[in-house]
Amino acid sequence: MSDFALSDLPGRGAERPAAERGELSIDARVITKLARQAGADIDGSVRHSSGIGPLGSRYPDASVKTIGNRVWVELDVAGAWPCNLAEIGDRARTDVSRRLTELAGVHVERLDVTVHVVTADEKKEGRVQ
Repeated sequence: MSDFALSDLPGRGAERPAAERGELSIDARVITKLARQAGADIDGSVRHSSGIGPLGSRYPDASVKTIGNRVWVELDVAGAWPCNLAEIGDRARTDVSRRLTELAGVHVERLDVTVHVVTADEKKEGRVQ
């Protein structure tokens, strides 16, 4: 018996135009993780966490809303005092939008950035020893 695949049927395989073959959908949770990582990679930003559990805060953090391949992002990043808040915010908007477009193939409709300032002794994440 010969090997047969559904794509071997006429009109069902790779000869069809790409637009007719289907689409790739990336979950909002994946885009959120990509935005957080891109926020951590911004020059001037630092990783920071404070508090415990839901009462605490952790930076960078992101929330994402998606409709098709369009996304709206709210990004929170931290900068160690003294820092230039405007530069960090500008870099975040540029770098995160670019990375989301490159890695996830989405169009960033809006990216709101909040830069939180932390002091040098606060910027180290706590650790239980």
